[in-house]
Amino acid sequence: GDVRASVEAINGYLEQQGGPQKLGFRSAETKNVIAQSRANQDGPYVEAPGLLDPRLVVNELNRLLPRERIVAICSGHFMNFVADRLEVPEPESFVWGASFVSLGVGIPLGVGAAMGRSDRHCVVFVGDGGFLMCPQELDTAVRHRVPMTFVVMNDGAYGAEVHFLTNKRKPTHMAFFETPNLADIATAYGAIGRPVRTESELREAAKLAGQG
Repeated sequence: GDVRASVEAINGYLEQQGGPQKLGFRSAETKNVIAQSRANQDGPYVEAPGLLDPRLVVNELNRLLPRERIVAICSGHFMNFVADRLEVPEPESFVWGASFVSLGVGIPLGVGAAMGRSDRHCVVFVGDGGFLMCPQELDTAVRHRVPMTFVVMNDGAYGAEVHFLTNKRKPTHMAFFETPNLADIATAYGAIGRPVRTESELREAAKLAGQG
């Protein structure tokens, strides 16, 4: 339908229903569904030297990062862990970059959200593949002194493509790559880069983010 007419119709429906709160955002029913989903997915954390289970990472960040926050999520395999576990104060504080299905778009979206809502700390979640496609946007955040946090979920691959290729029974070797030191890249742009490979490093990085 016509864009304006469609949006006005959706807004009218939401107003009739009493808005997002009445529709169930963070309602008891919604929280029960989410809790059950997490319980079904959260088995024992996978342990490996120098690596962290993504569920542990997101669960800890949900606990440690500033509560009044904006969360922007890029496209990639990692996004399911974040969307299922990281809480936001209200729907407007959740920026879903995967609608564009474009790796790296979450970074400029997050910078824009952070500049538009300076009263909230913006946290951008992006995969290593997406980050490497759009790292120059860190310069924008640094140049304009935008206080925000970028969390790069690094699996050394285009993780979603690994699954797609596996499902199609195609070779996956082209989807894997040796990731450079992403913290050094961030530092080169003038940001504060911190590699996180242990739980203690994760807590220290989250503490640093809370100060920004």
